[in-house]
Amino acid sequence: MDETQKFKIRKNYTILLNNLQVEDFCDNLFSKHVIEFDDIQRVRAEVTDRDKAKRLIDILLTTKGSFNPFLEELKLSRYDLYEIVEKTDVEKELKKEKQNISRFLRSAIRRRFMFSFGMTVTESDAMFVIGHEYWRDGRGELPKDISYRLFEAIPKAFKEGTVKRISTVQNGQTIDS
Repeated sequence: MDETQKFKIRKNYTILLNNLQVEDFCDNLFSKHVIEFDDIQRVRAEVTDRDKAKRLIDILLTTKGSFNPFLEELKLSRYDLYEIVEKTDVEKELKKEKQNISRFLRSAIRRRFMFSFGMTVTESDAMFVIGHEYWRDGRGELPKDISYRLFEAIPKAFKEGTVKRISTVQNGQTIDS
């Protein structure tokens, strides 16, 4: 299922759990190769109809290409539920969810590049300050081929910031940078 389809199911989750009789659903979805035999067994192992519906929906949410066959079965057996799911408008909610994810990523990036005194630093500004500190430390101009010595200036330029060491493996050897 794509995100829009999953969102439609999630938005109508409670309605589906409370109103869906899944015994025939499972057989029909199995015959259409949407779910496997062990999926049917897991659904039938549940005691209540609600739990069976929950198990089936949870399986369908993680099964690729299951939304349209699910809707077809819903249309044949419970047209009222089919209409509810089909007519569910999720564009606004999906857009809001994507904006929330975007905000989270921006926030994570800001935290990654923000020093404890609250000032964000762009890479070019950081390079300027580091280059200036390098010069003030009596080392002259910053070399064109920026070597590891450059990173010695970071604690002096950003006293409240921290330097993270990153290890990479190249040709079987660990290299710290």
